[in-house]
Order: sequence, then structure tokens, then C-alpha cells
Amino acid sequence: MTTIAPETLQEMKESKIEATEKKPETLTPADSDSEELPSTIESMQLGVWRLLLLREPSFVFPGASALSRWKEIYAALPLLRRFCKDVSNLGPTLVLVFLATQVWSGLEYAITLALSERILQLIEAGVTEKNLDSEALLLAVCYQIFFSVVAATMHWFTQIIQPKLKTRFVYYYEKELMRARLRLDLTTLQENTSQSRATPEGAWTTFTGLIEFGETITSLVSQLGFVMQLSRANSGGPIFILLCLAKPFFLTFLWKSLWGKTYVVYANNAAYCRKRALKDLAMSDEYRGEIITGNAGDYFLKEYEKATNQLGDISDEYPESQYEIKPTPLRNIGYYLTGILPMMYYAVNSIWNVSTMSVTSIAILQQTSQILRYTLSRLVDTDNSLYRQLNSIKTLYDAIDIENKTEDGSLSYFDLEKVNYKGMKVEFRDVTFTYPNSKATAPALSNVSFTINSGDLVVVVGSNGSGKSSMVKLLTRLYDVSSGDILVDGRNIKEYRMATLREVTAILTQDHHLFPLSVSENIGLGDPACMGDNEKILEAAKLGGAYDFVQKFKLGFHTNMHPVKTAYGSSTVYEADKEDPMKVEFEKLEKWTELSGGQYQRLVAARTFMRLNGGGIKLVAVDEPSSALDPEGEFELFQRLRAARIGKTMIFVTHRFGHLTKHADLILCMKDGVLAEAGTHDELINKEGEYHKLYNVQANAFTTTTTTPIPTPEVPLINL
Repeated sequence: MTTIAPETLQEMKESKIEATEKKPETLTPADSDSEELPSTIESMQLGVWRLLLLREPSFVFPGASALSRWKEIYAALPLLRRFCKDVSNLGPTLVLVFLATQVWSGLEYAITLALSERILQLIEAGVTEKNLDSEALLLAVCYQIFFSVVAATMHWFTQIIQPKLKTRFVYYYEKELMRARLRLDLTTLQENTSQSRATPEGAWTTFTGLIEFGETITSLVSQLGFVMQLSRANSGGPIFILLCLAKPFFLTFLWKSLWGKTYVVYANNAAYCRKRALKDLAMSDEYRGEIITGNAGDYFLKEYEKATNQLGDISDEYPESQYEIKPTPLRNIGYYLTGILPMMYYAVNSIWNVSTMSVTSIAILQQTSQILRYTLSRLVDTDNSLYRQLNSIKTLYDAIDIENKTEDGSLSYFDLEKVNYKGMKVEFRDVTFTYPNSKATAPALSNVSFTINSGDLVVVVGSNGSGKSSMVKLLTRLYDVSSGDILVDGRNIKEYRMATLREVTAILTQDHHLFPLSVSENIGLGDPACMGDNEKILEAAKLGGAYDFVQKFKLGFHTNMHPVKTAYGSSTVYEADKEDPMKVEFEKLEKWTELSGGQYQRLVAARTFMRLNGGGIKLVAVDEPSSALDPEGEFELFQRLRAARIGKTMIFVTHRFGHLTKHADLILCMKDGVLAEAGTHDELINKEGEYHKLYNVQANAFTTTTTTPIPTPEVPLINL
């Protein structure tokens, strides 16, 4: 029995008392609001939101922001012309017919008002003079019926044409955005914000917004013409039109809004952010398994209620809406009073000139003034909307035209005087590398230098975060070095065209993904030129160890593990019992095929063998591809990769390296981003350095020799 010395017991008691009395530490989030803002930015709190707003000059002429918007709209006209040209190329006839239906829609109000005014005038004249012109009234009614039929037909045309045009439109810009995204390097992709905001659906919304603006202008011009003609005959004219403009003018120049301003908004209320986080994780399927197995549901619900109570009545309404709210109702009163000015004008005018007034004209003018104010308000909104639409066009073409930050070389790898038949020679010279936008205090690689000769089998070892994977990413030019040089066959890697360099490189990493395509395609994409060669695909599946389990799938190599989710049903389907026949059919649709980690990695490995079998590969980089494989599967994978090394330089990055390093021509031992050691297995074992330590840790795990038990450290007891 082990005994503990009295003095040790006393130390443990004192440690326990000290730990018990020590106040618990609390994690305090960094207060970003305390940071001093530049003088050009003002800050205000709107409920849970903090608004950062670019300061305007101390005196701003009313409507200056609107004028500024129109200047920016004018400056964006070249992009607008490009947009219109692209759209017209989708189908000139289809686009023209669609535009015609929208122009007609803009004329509808004015034509309807004119026909209604004609019918009411004839009826009023008949009542007043006791002599109704039946023929003229019947003709006016026929015109009204004909117009209604035409209007209905035009709307039907719109319903037929719009889906066809939208389909062409969305597919075109979807393809353009795909093309732009597929050619982006990682550095550009991570820094570019336009890519995340530009969507084909957003482009369609922009197009319809521009059409709406044109329709509104057409409607406004036609209504103004009708009102001018009608009010001139009834003592109104320009004055009536100006009074109709009062409310939209008030809205444009005196209404406080964020539209057109430069601002940033974020939630700085801790309770709101926690409430949002708890809601998101509870509603997401991503965390479902851990919530269930950890019995964490009740905890999250209690924490949600706690965060809600802390939040209280603080508004989380959109800050754009909160910004418009004023402390007094004066602005709202002014807005409503300007809306009744046209009717007040006619009330006053009728006192002095009642003989010139017509009941029909007054009724039509009242209706017209309401429609005109609505159209003018739409124009004001469309002004803001047009500004946003043009910004959307700029975002769209910024995403399509974006240039890669990683500069491509001009030299084809195949243009070398003599491509080394043994494999690719690689040399790192004082390479330092830091990931873009990294918050790490130390670089991922620091002053790393080594040479890998043609045909060498190299094993890179080291603990997590030592820089092993970063080396592979630099070799494939997913990133460029921060300083130093990488030479490939004696030339700087930046001199080569990236496409040709990657054509002779095969990569197998733990970060590879399976695409939402068939098993056959997932393997065949290792060598897209041989996608239709089923024999090569089957051979690659066997080499990767995937053939046997794929054959057990119902559809074999035609199985799509992750089909796109398109199926949905009515609410009655979701609420139905499991035995309901419709529910049963619904549950069968688009089901994902679950794979184990090992099966997943075998399929990815099969893709790599497909690439290796395609020929022309000079460099193979393998980065932790077997983390989910059992020891036997891992051994077989590495054996098959080694068997394919003729004419290739091979680099293996792995934690479990015992059965590889003895075959290695060179071992690179990394530690904290620095090359700690380099040499053969025997050389590094004899040095008894970092590699010796790592090797022994793995070797000891499989020894059967009884070792001295590791003493249990004396840890003070702490009351939790």
C-alpha cells in the first residue's frame, strides 16, 4: 500500500483551502465598443444594434443626399449598358415582348381614368340635361370592355413570358458566377466580399427593379398628362399637380432615412447575441446529435429564457426602421397634412368658382390625386431602389470580373528543356509563410530550407500545428510564400503557369470532400479527361479500397451519396403519421447515404489513384489521408501509394509514420513552424532529438514491456 508523508498531506490540505477560497474567474468578452472611432464616423445605439454612420457635413442642403444618389446613378451608366446588353442577348424577342407588357402596365392607370371619366361625364350630362346620349355611352362602355380584355391579355402574357425569361436570366448569371468562382485562388476567395453577396437571383431582382423604375416613370408621365388636361378644364392645372407633389417631396427631402448613407450595423447587446446563438444551435441539425447525447436540451432552453429576460423590452427591430423614428410626432403630422393638400385646394377653389366645378371632375381628380401621389411615392422609393439596383449591378460584375491576387506564371511545366523522368525536384529557401488574415502571433512556417531530390520518398512529421500541411499548400500554390523562394526543377514556382503545375501534381489530404455527384464521378474527377473510362474508375476504386463497399450499394457506382434536397410537401405531409402512405413516399425521397470515416477516405483515395493512373504525375503529396482508417487499411493504402512511386517524387505528411519513415529517403521533422531536423531514419534516431522523441512515443504504444507506472500528480481538490 502506498503511504503519503504527513508533510505531503498538510500541503494538500493547504492547497485545497487555497483553491476553495479563490474566487472563480469570469470570462469577460472584449468590449469592441470602447475602441475610439475615427472623427469621420459617428455612433448611435438603436435597441440592440450599434449604428456606425459616416458623418455628413455640418450643413447639408435638403435633398443633397438624393442629388448625390443621382450623380452616382449617372456614373454607373456604363455598367447599366453592359447589363442591358447581356440581358438582351438572352433572347431579344422575349425581352422586347416582356418590356412591352411592362410599358402597357405603366399606361393602365391613365387609360382607366380617362375611360372612367368619359363614362361618368356622359352620365352626369344626361342627368343634368335630362337627355342621355345612349350611343356615346354605349361606345364608351365598349371601349372600357375592350381595354379590360387587352389589359387581362397583357397580364397573361406577362405570366407566360416572365418565368421563361427568368429561367434564362438566372441560368446565365449562375454560369457566369460559377465560372468566376471556379477560377479563384484561396487568397482571393477569402478576401473577396462580392462573391458572397452576388447571386443570380439577386441579379434577377435587380433587373425587375429596373423594369419597375421604367414602368413607374411611364405611369407618372401618363398620369400627369391626364391630370393636366383634366384640371385645366376645372381651374386647377399646375397648382394642383404641385400640391400632389408635396407629400412625395416631403418624403424625399425631409424624411430621415438611412437609404443612400454609408453605415455599418452590428448587435452589441450581449443578451441578444447569446439569445440568437442559442436559437441558431437549437434549430440547426448540425448540433442535433451532440445535444441529444449530452442531454443539453433543457440547459439551452433555460439559458434562452435567461437571455430573453435579460434583454427585456429592448427592441431588436431592424435599425433602418428604428432610425426613422423621431421623439415627437411633428414630422409625421407634416407628412399626413401634405397628403390632403390637393383636396383642400379644391375645397377652397370651389368657394370662389363653384360654377366651373363638375362633380364628375372632382371625383376623378380626387381619385387621380391619390393614384398620382401613390405613383410619386413609388418613384421616390424607386429612386432609392434604383440606387440599390445599380449597386447590385456593380457587385455582380465585380464578382464576375474579379482578378486573382495570386499572379500566374507564364512558363508551362511541359516547356522545360527536359522534364525530369524521375520526378519533381523541390527546394525551399528560407521560406516564411503566414496565412492571410491570420490572427496567429507566429508564422505557420519560419525560415524553412530543405531540398527534395527527384524521385525521393519524403516523410514530414511533427506535432499538430507544426506547419506540415502548410508546406503542401504552398507546393500546390493554394497560397504563396510570405518571404523566401520555392524552386521546382530549378525554377521559381511562381514562374510556372499554375494549371500546368497542378496537372503534374496529385494531392491526397484529409480536407478532401465528396461532391454531391455519383460515386463514379467522384472517383473519375481525379482525371476528368478519363471520366467515361469505367475500367479506370473501377481499377482506381480497387486501389483506394472502395470497390467492395460501393458494390453493396443498391445503385453501385451510380449511387449519389448526397443528392440535392429539392423535395418538400404540404403541412399535412409533415404532420401526418409515419404510416401515412404520402409520408412514407416523402421520406424515401433524396435520402443521403451515410458513410463511415474510413469509407469516406477510401473514396477520396480512389480519386487520387485515378489521377495517378492517368500518367504524367511528377509529384504526389499525401497529407494525413488515413486518420479514419484502421491500421490494416492504412498500411495497405501506403503500400499501394509506394508501389506507384516510379517516376514520381512522393511527400507523406502523417502522424502515424512508423511503417513509412524506414523507407524514406528524407525525413523532415517540423516543430512550431521551424524545420527542427532533417535526415534519414537512422540518422535522426542517433541524434536523439525531436524525431527520436516522436518515434519512441509511437513505438512505446505497441510494446508489451512492463514499464514503471507513471506517478499520479498531486492535484489540490477544488470545490466546483
